[in-house]
Amino acid sequence: MLFPKTLNNVAASRHSLRNAVRCLSSASLLLALSCGIATNARAHGTHDDHQDDGHHGAQVAQNAGAVTSNVLLETSTHGDGVPIVYPTGKPLITVRTTHIPPGAVIPKHRHPIPLVVYILEGELTLHVDDGSVRVAKEGEAFMEASNWHYGQNAGTKPVRLLAVYPGEVGAPLSVRAPDPAKPVQ
Repeated sequence: MLFPKTLNNVAASRHSLRNAVRCLSSASLLLALSCGIATNARAHGTHDDHQDDGHHGAQVAQNAGAVTSNVLLETSTHGDGVPIVYPTGKPLITVRTTHIPPGAVIPKHRHPIPLVVYILEGELTLHVDDGSVRVAKEGEAFMEASNWHYGQNAGTKPVRLLAVYPGEVGAPLSVRAPDPAKPVQ
């Protein structure tokens, strides 16, 4: 567990812990996951569940060199400018990768919960029902639009993306539109 002393203090009440989880920024989660902080710390021995002095990780990090981080995204709105509203039910964070082959189209949909996307490889063309079109490129993080939209891999290389959904139990990650997407040729 990261920051065990802080989390033990927060865990004094279930309500406080739930509020703390809700306050986590989608961008912070994406940064931690895309940089591999949680998994790499354990894999490289910078976290030891049996170490109780709290300094083991810091000592290893000093020996490995400087730890750096880059803000990939910081926003309070969806990609279409609509303010982000956190879910009110029991929190559920979903993280997944998606592979989109050249020429493929993601059906028109919208997200009832916030969605942070980080393009790992390739370029994804995003079409929103308001008529806006943008191309998300490798290394770019963005918030998905809250309105109806679809994605298209109009390139010749596959697209791989990391998606982080800070949602709630029972809420769908996306909802398909009644009318299909019309890919640009």
